[in-house]
Amino acid sequence: MQHIESSTGTAIYFPPLHPSVLSYVPRGAQRRKDDEIIISGKDPQSIMAAKQAIASLVHNCKAFMKEVQITPTKIDAIILERLSKVQQIMEQYGSYVCLPRVGRQEGYVRVQATDVLNVERTIRELMSLASQFYHAEWRVITPFEKARLEQKHLDTMLADICHSSGAEMLVQDDRFYVYGSDDAVKHALHTMSGVRYLTNAHHTLRVKLELANEHKEFVSGKKNGKINKIMSHANVQIVFDGFNDYNFYIDVRGPSYDATKNGLELVEAEMPAAISFHVPDQYHKRIIGIGGQHIQRIMKKYSVFVKFSNAMDRGSLNGRDDEDLKVDNVICRTPARNAVNLELVKNEIMDLVDKTHAEFVSEKVRVDRMFQRELISKRKREIEDLEKKWNCKVQFPGTEQASDVVIISGPEYQLPGAVDEFLVYSSLPPTNEQRH
Repeated sequence: MQHIESSTGTAIYFPPLHPSVLSYVPRGAQRRKDDEIIISGKDPQSIMAAKQAIASLVHNCKAFMKEVQITPTKIDAIILERLSKVQQIMEQYGSYVCLPRVGRQEGYVRVQATDVLNVERTIRELMSLASQFYHAEWRVITPFEKARLEQKHLDTMLADICHSSGAEMLVQDDRFYVYGSDDAVKHALHTMSGVRYLTNAHHTLRVKLELANEHKEFVSGKKNGKINKIMSHANVQIVFDGFNDYNFYIDVRGPSYDATKNGLELVEAEMPAAISFHVPDQYHKRIIGIGGQHIQRIMKKYSVFVKFSNAMDRGSLNGRDDEDLKVDNVICRTPARNAVNLELVKNEIMDLVDKTHAEFVSEKVRVDRMFQRELISKRKREIEDLEKKWNCKVQFPGTEQASDVVIISGPEYQLPGAVDEFLVYSSLPPTNEQRH
């Protein structure tokens, strides 16, 4: 879009990415059409040129689509609490996530992209988001004298718990259901454990968390050794339950709050903690060493599993990644109880990489949004030369965001020079040649 804006001298405004997930409309207002793109320019010819360029992109675009199952309560939570993260995923993989309207109780999300690989990558990122939310059920076994607890007092208690924890709650007969992020659910259960109406009666508690299928053996251990140890130590029952093609449920069930809390903490300690980052492919052999000796020494030293992937493994065309896309190609994984060692492993690996290809970091530079259009249209070639010179990427915000923040990312060693040179360009008037 920025290339079209630069070549035609126009500004292109796209509609909101998810215009219909929230049904609220202010009184007297009308929704903008979901498929309406606004183009502004200095004359009708430039606007028509931009319109034709967009039409050409649409005509040559192929779309691949796949539906994936997600729990309805988690879909609502993602929309309300993680929508900006979903949009970041869409921008990263050039995909679109079609979300239902809040409260529709639809258990499916449709993902589409220009190739199958990015559809799969987007779905896996969505599944990772869904894993951040828990579902708990507190069941009162002995007769619960709800009649003694007036309805208004019950409503007040539930409202206070929801307000303080950020979780959602539902009561059906003798069951209390709790939904929300991991911290919100644990906070709500902790508050409920202080309510005598719930703890005086005999009760059971279960907490369901979600995890990627690829981590099943990581959590369970060899021959379910880790899980069996937790069950015997904490007096809980742990069940692995399949959910969809990507994730499965870990169901922790206990005879009381304290037992379930203890079992859940032990399970969370075995959950995978991971960190991923980019190392140019030409350094992989040096880091791995002959027969993997070097990387094996690092993994043993820190009790961290390290995996490298090159462009061919990632499914890139012709075995090469897009030069503008620095894909994370090294992943380090360890149980959450050992997460402190992840940064140590990363630092030791990055010490073997030349400074010019050091870890990619980002810096925000403020440029007036009105002047950004001038930079894109009149200094695009100079900015491209700057990116090649400093091995960095200059990312302007979308026109519809109306933001003054430009993000420059590149190797930590070279980024200050790139920022300084960009600031010089952004403060100079265009040359006579560029004016023409």
